[in-house]
Amino acid sequence: MRKIPKPTLIAKDVFLECISTVGNLLLKQNYEKCQDLVEAAAQDFDNKFPLLEIYQIPRNLTVLGSIGKEEMKSVYTYRMVKDGMPGNTFYNTLKNSAPYGKCPLCSVRFVETLDHYLPKSLYPILSVVPVNLIPSCSSCNTGKKISFPTNSIEQTFHPYYDDIQDESWIKATLLPYDPFGFNYFVECPDSWEQIKKDRANNHFSSFKLNTLFTAHANEEFRGAKDHMKTLFNLHPDELIKHLDGAFRSRRDQLGINSWQAVMYYCLLKDNWFVQGGVLTF
Repeated sequence: MRKIPKPTLIAKDVFLECISTVGNLLLKQNYEKCQDLVEAAAQDFDNKFPLLEIYQIPRNLTVLGSIGKEEMKSVYTYRMVKDGMPGNTFYNTLKNSAPYGKCPLCSVRFVETLDHYLPKSLYPILSVVPVNLIPSCSSCNTGKKISFPTNSIEQTFHPYYDDIQDESWIKATLLPYDPFGFNYFVECPDSWEQIKKDRANNHFSSFKLNTLFTAHANEEFRGAKDHMKTLFNLHPDELIKHLDGAFRSRRDQLGINSWQAVMYYCLLKDNWFVQGGVLTF
């Protein structure tokens, strides 16, 4: 997961801009009555997340009076996402905050949408609250296993609040049989508290990172294995130098937990592979 600076956008200002073109006067007035509630909800989210208490936020389908789930979802869908609407500027700002346009939840696919950390269908008051909106690929947005946390452990990592990109917590092993492949798994630093380790495992599982990383690593290896064989045949040390350089460059440019860095580190540290196993593929 990649860290992203937390948005400085004020939730109430975003909400008011989104509803600024509502033509129905009564509906607009009812929306405006919700502005302080939206801001309070944003502050509650911001306060509870670092304490791992996000699951304590109530799932209220009614915001205020006649403004409920459908009305708030409409603000997001038609007044924030839709091109040309005043709120679309905020939508694009949040989408573009992901470094290099890559989804920060998986660090592999490109950003295509915004993911509601707490779903708008259950937490409508957070529909356009910036801290609840994460730039995301479509797969991470729709495919995560847990739609909302029911306890602290289920509070998956959030790019605005959790900074774990420089600590190694994802590893891989080479499966040296036909068909060959890699298996990615979580191995957290001993210094992490148990709840952080549990959250790491939950994040890894929820976003199906083993399946995603394995597919890319297998493809990368198929394209690189002949070159690795050539280097080994020149001298085993040449293969080791190559793997070490590949690992370091990918670690420095893509992150220590990127599937690329983890894959090359796995090969570098696999004694069987560097001592001749490479020739069996």
